[in-house]
Amino acid sequence: MPDTPEVKAQSESVNARLATHLSDQKEAILHEFLNRLRRSTEIETDALTVPELRNHAPKIVDDLVRELRQYKNKDAAQQTSKDAAIHGATRWRQGFDLHGLLRECSQFRAIFIYHLRIFEETNPDFGFTERYFADATMHRILDDVTIDAAQQFLAIQRLEKPNEPG
Repeated sequence: MPDTPEVKAQSESVNARLATHLSDQKEAILHEFLNRLRRSTEIETDALTVPELRNHAPKIVDDLVRELRQYKNKDAAQQTSKDAAIHGATRWRQGFDLHGLLRECSQFRAIFIYHLRIFEETNPDFGFTERYFADATMHRILDDVTIDAAQQFLAIQRLEKPNEPG
């Protein structure tokens, strides 16, 4: 069987092809992320510059792509966790509240889900099982990012703002 691009593409896993799609769309994802943050009435971003808003978003996109390509690789998952925690800590220092951080994570998820749907529509050769696997994997990674960012945010909040006697 010849090694044509079509044969090679069909032999790739759904996660690998999704990772390539997301990597190819990275700048569009980041652009939409910044636009959504700036337009949001629930996230205070006026005092932040574009680099401050972008923060660790490019690394998190790269981490998600890496985790999709290296499914169940502990090193890839640990790097994602580390970058998400750094992001949560940075947002605390930038004056976000927990609501804002979670809304930001929600916006990020919405963008990824949009790109997942585009991927599914442009890759009809994958059946339900493969698409479901990619979907579940991506949601798990995004859940972990949200949890890790929020846990670090709350840990720093407790350290820097101890509870006052009530």
